Amino acid sequence: MNFKDWLSKFKASEPPKTDILYHWMNSQKAWNIFRSDKMAGTWEHYLEQGEKFAKGISTSWLPTKFQLNRTGICLVLDGKKITSDHKIHIISSEWTYWRGIPEFQKRREKMEGDPTAYENIEPQLDEVFIEGDLIPLHDYVVSINVENFVTPKITALIEEYTKRFGKRLEHR
Repeated sequence: MNFKDWLSKFKASEPPKTDILYHWMNSQKAWNIFRSDKMAGTWEHYLEQGEKFAKGISTSWLPTKFQLNRTGICLVLDGKKITSDHKIHIISSEWTYWRGIPEFQKRREKMEGDPTAYENIEPQLDEVFIEGDLIPLHDYVVSINVENFVTPKITALIEEYTKRFGKRLEHR
């Protein structure tokens, strides 16, 4: 069994619910996004399914996935609309992240030649990768969650954005 065959058995299971997607960001990214009403797909991912690299946006159906150090602002997105307008890929964020690191590539090459190397490794499908940009962003936003520690300047920008486009704002 090669890597692609091994990974395909995880894609065969029932896909997660993607009606609502979450994207966490820091204040600098929020400033750029809400001023332009555009979320550019800047992350490059290797997509095993198509054996290609693509730029896009990382989201998850898990509310706190990718919160990490980007805490503060969470976009709640309309996954149905995104799915109808964009190509999406349900992937393992860890496999995608490690795919670009040279040490992992060496380990993967070893695994390619040794089918038993996969036996105890199970990728967690946890990311919905959206190819391309979301323009205009407000077409896809359901609501915006803002943590209490976000600066007043960013909070004011988000409040203005939600009023302009009739979106829900939640302070936490």
